[in-house]
Amino acid sequence: MTNEIQLPKYSESLKLIAKIACTIGCIAGPGMMMNGLMSFSFGLIPGVIAVLPGWFVILGSVASMALCHSFLATVQAQIETKNAMVKVKHALSKINPDA
Repeated sequence: MTNEIQLPKYSESLKLIAKIACTIGCIAGPGMMMNGLMSFSFGLIPGVIAVLPGWFVILGSVASMALCHSFLATVQAQIETKNAMVKVKHALSKINPDA
């Protein structure tokens, strides 16, 4: 393949969807935690158990956004490496046409 390749068209929309999902998770998590705050009247352990799902929602949404962004960064790095190799191969073919 001698043509340079571009980043997929859907990559920016995928980043936007990940940011929206993270925002929703970061809004829903504290809401879940607020509902669990009343459980502290029964003791420390029931209160912590009631609050933990909110933390898991927040951490999960941030982690999923980070995974999505890191995957797209890996794809972009691979595309840039491929394009650089195409340029080097093209430059070398001008120097040595037999290759």
